[in-house]
Amino acid sequence: QCARYRPGGEAEILLDGLDRAMGVTVTGHGEIVLCEAGAGRVIAIRADGQARTLATGLDRPTGLAEAPGGGFFVSEAGAGRVLHVTGDGAATVMSGLIEPHGVAVSAGRVVALDRGDGALHRAGGKDGATEVLASGLPCGTHGELRPNILPGIKDLMPGPLLPFADIAALPDGRIAVGGDAQGSIVAVRQP
Repeated sequence: QCARYRPGGEAEILLDGLDRAMGVTVTGHGEIVLCEAGAGRVIAIRADGQARTLATGLDRPTGLAEAPGGGFFVSEAGAGRVLHVTGDGAATVMSGLIEPHGVAVSAGRVVALDRGDGALHRAGGKDGATEVLASGLPCGTHGELRPNILPGIKDLMPGPLLPFADIAALPDGRIAVGGDAQGSIVAVRQP
């Protein structure tokens, strides 16, 4: 489900029946956009509650960020890449990643957290190359272990319960990294 909660009130269910909802963001004009990893979709929910599909056929979309020029940057954990999704289709922004999760935009550049190798990557370097901003971050298993996926509990907590590591661009230019391996938050300063 996707629900909105306002302090002092009940949670309002906006969209039900999702197959592994993952990354979510609220756009500048109030739309809620989320990844549906199990169905390979990105969905937008307008302020009036109407939902529309922005992209389909993705390989486990997990994280997203609103793109400054329109559309969204979406990480595909199953395909090891980050896409720029617009109404005209999708273009690859980063590839060769193991399991990208969180995506953010900082100083006009796309930053993605690769949970597969515990590294923070930034697109748009010299010659358009992707550069590693930080490695050894406390997220994922770095290929050492296979996580035990829990199925959820009927009528209490829908499943499966999947690991997710997200990032956020901070106003001072640092990137906050959610370290799912330790339950920590690490701030990474960009060069």
